[in-house]
Amino acid sequence: MGVLRGFGLVIISVLLFISILCLGIFATLSLSLNYENVQPKIYSVADQVIESQIGVQNMVNSLIPYLNVYCQTNTEIIQSFEGYTFVFPCSVVSEGYNSILNYSINYLVSDFYYKDYNCNFIKCLEDSEVPLFLVSDYAREFWKSLFFKFLIISLILIGLVILLAEKKSNAPLLVGSLFVVDSLIILSLNKIGALIGKADNLIPH
Repeated sequence: MGVLRGFGLVIISVLLFISILCLGIFATLSLSLNYENVQPKIYSVADQVIESQIGVQNMVNSLIPYLNVYCQTNTEIIQSFEGYTFVFPCSVVSEGYNSILNYSINYLVSDFYYKDYNCNFIKCLEDSEVPLFLVSDYAREFWKSLFFKFLIISLILIGLVILLAEKKSNAPLLVGSLFVVDSLIILSLNKIGALIGKADNLIPH
């Protein structure tokens, strides 16, 4: 029984090591994809879209005529440019070029980040020529869900370690050692979330 217990403890310890490592990685990814962290990087993507694909002057020329009649009875203008749909407040359009530019960039940033992706993570990755969903709220929630799943798995494995340990007092030391080693590995991965969030590689061409 002692041999079987020891073998079982080794297997469970290896699984716990992997589970804790995944736990740390998914936590890092989820936290790094908060809107505040991602916004500056998506901003450059949105700016590129506005400047190169749509053209700010084109937007201004299309929106200004709405001020004379349409905005007298409405507060917002819904307009599509190159496949992107915007909702402009009339007050923004009335302030001219810079106001329209800043608003349209921020609008796209929010749209990119909070877009509702109707596909699972793998399918989105396969179907996206430009995988902006990797720096979206969708991705953040995906990594967060995996974090909680592995948290439950880790807790179960810790319980098994305690049950299998011949000396119960050694279990906290073993678990603690696994956490320390995993923490060192995670810290050495050099900002995992930042690598995925490199918007420069996601700019459409």
